[in-house]
Amino acid sequence: VQDSDALAGDLMVFDALLGAFRRARSGDSGEFGVMAADAHLLLRTDATATPIVQRGTTLLNVSTLAGMIAVGDALTLSPIPGKAMRVADDDSEAARLAIAREPFAPTLPSAGEGEESAVAVGSIVVALSDEAIGVGARAGEGTTNEPESFFPSSRSVSRPSCDFSPPHS
Repeated sequence: VQDSDALAGDLMVFDALLGAFRRARSGDSGEFGVMAADAHLLLRTDATATPIVQRGTTLLNVSTLAGMIAVGDALTLSPIPGKAMRVADDDSEAARLAIAREPFAPTLPSAGEGEESAVAVGSIVVALSDEAIGVGARAGEGTTNEPESFFPSSRSVSRPSCDFSPPHS
């Protein structure tokens, strides 16, 4: 990982120029994954490497930039580096990288007249899939908004405490 600001749960993309993963944001394409604090199974070991989850169930850092997230919502890249957001209902071109396995609907302060709406960031459990996490995954390429189309998991994912703070630019 070549991104000193990356956190566990951040959405990552492999950058061929860097030869490493960095935080993903809107407009990126390539091989995606989620940075993990630890991993249950490692296929390669390197004392300096950070695990990147590409399949299964994991915690993912998300934002409310495109609205609150419900169970079963498809998630995509957002302008906030490393954070995913809900795919807008009318966006047929967005890469569907994960499916929400739990909601993210924090209570936000109301925006006053002329003010921008508040945006919350946090972590939720999501399901990743081969089709969704692959290079340039797009709507209609083997994925749906149904959680069953992603890898269902009966094992629980441990949840760290979340801090809802304003997004960083």
